[in-house]
Amino acid sequence: MRPGFDDLVGADLPAEERERLRRAHDLLVAAGPLPELPPELEHRVESASAEVVSIFMKRRVAVVGILAAALAALAFGGGFLVGHSNQGGFAAAFKVRMHGTPAAPNALGSIQIG
Repeated sequence: MRPGFDDLVGADLPAEERERLRRAHDLLVAAGPLPELPPELEHRVESASAEVVSIFMKRRVAVVGILAAALAALAFGGGFLVGHSNQGGFAAAFKVRMHGTPAAPNALGSIQIG
């Protein structure tokens, strides 16, 4: 025995929500139950292709990891070479001399302004 619409939704709904649910309920009842699953689909079929895909995905992840590491090393090396080249240099327009503070009276320093 199936429960009725009122048993499923209760009586404490606004009228428009109740009507919307009533229409959906009527459509579901009219559609009927789902068909039974055929016996040949009840058990999972093992395939060899799942193992091949698994190995392929492992190799793909390894290749992507190696490429990412190579790209990171290339970027680091390029930045190091550019940062340590002596071409161009820095031309200072003037220099500001710094002096110590009460906390460090013997401190010295300078700032070059380009």
